[in-house]
Amino acid sequence: MRERFTIEQAAAWEKKYGWLVGCNFVPSYAVNQLDTWAKETFDEEVIDRELQIAEDLGFNTARIFFHYFHVKYDKQGFFDRVKRYLDIAGKHGVYSMPVFYTGGFNSYPVWGPQPEPVFGIHNSRWVQSPGAEYLGDPARYPELDEYVHDTIYTFRNDDRVCCWDLFNEPTCIRPNEALKDKREKALMLAERTFRIAREADPSQPLTVDCVFRGCGHSVQKVDPANPDPVEFNGDEFEMLKQSPIAKLALAESDVNSFHYYGALDHLPDYIKGLQAYQRPIMCTEWMARVVPEQNFMLMLPEFKKFNIHSYSFGLVAGRTNFLHCALFPPEKLNAKGEPDVWYHDIVRQDGTPFSYAEVSAIKRITGKDK
Repeated sequence: MRERFTIEQAAAWEKKYGWLVGCNFVPSYAVNQLDTWAKETFDEEVIDRELQIAEDLGFNTARIFFHYFHVKYDKQGFFDRVKRYLDIAGKHGVYSMPVFYTGGFNSYPVWGPQPEPVFGIHNSRWVQSPGAEYLGDPARYPELDEYVHDTIYTFRNDDRVCCWDLFNEPTCIRPNEALKDKREKALMLAERTFRIAREADPSQPLTVDCVFRGCGHSVQKVDPANPDPVEFNGDEFEMLKQSPIAKLALAESDVNSFHYYGALDHLPDYIKGLQAYQRPIMCTEWMARVVPEQNFMLMLPEFKKFNIHSYSFGLVAGRTNFLHCALFPPEKLNAKGEPDVWYHDIVRQDGTPFSYAEVSAIKRITGKDK
């Protein structure tokens, strides 16, 4: 079993890839991560077209989402489709960061054709991975080990995979969660998954986002031990890093990652706090336009200045409804059938941007306007 990267090994990885700047990518045809990779829905033509948009923006990386069910029910077919995706992404100069588990939204994923999206509802059909049935039963964790181990082992020396993200927002708690002890179970699975992943001997680094700064916490912050908002006016990172999952992530990740949907004023807390660990830093989710200063013109230069690898959320508006806000009831739509202010995403399916000013700023910062 390989050891955690040393600080020197992590620095060598960063030197090899340079500044990674890109997005969380779900093809516009998919309602969720099951839909992305299913034999019946996987669409290479759409993926090729949309990663061309990423390339045109100057993006060189994409964070993509896997699900346990693909290995459980169609392992070889899934691996073949991932290889085809990597071929397409590589053609466009886009490195990929796969995500194995994710803690948010629908608790009970179902294999097979996915339901239609609910109009106007953000992420209406997104599913948790592995889902409450598996996460809530540690006796089933050995079933999950094969998924992580065999996927990593298959692509462990593929340079087009720049990093493995083991668990997206593992302690994400939403109303009506199926598991009352979800935080404890997610911590248990995340800890186990670091070990299983290292047994696959990947050449690429491993990470789990250590802290999550939600866009609904502009004044109030979430105490990691308490799902209810609490007042906090000090250093946000110093508070959030005390949670059990943050301690695990900071102790085990080869490169450190975090999510940030806050305004610009508290971002230095997170950057300074993570710089103390002397490892590469990745902001693997950001960009929610409902938050003041969460935009490409202000945030992306800060990430570049401090060499924070950047993954904004969304690319092409599609069936996930990322452009609708997760915090509010369905917005009043304009003549185009869209909210006046998009939550996530950058362009429409015909390639026209939500904001030409944003696209211009992205290209200027990535150097694609030269």
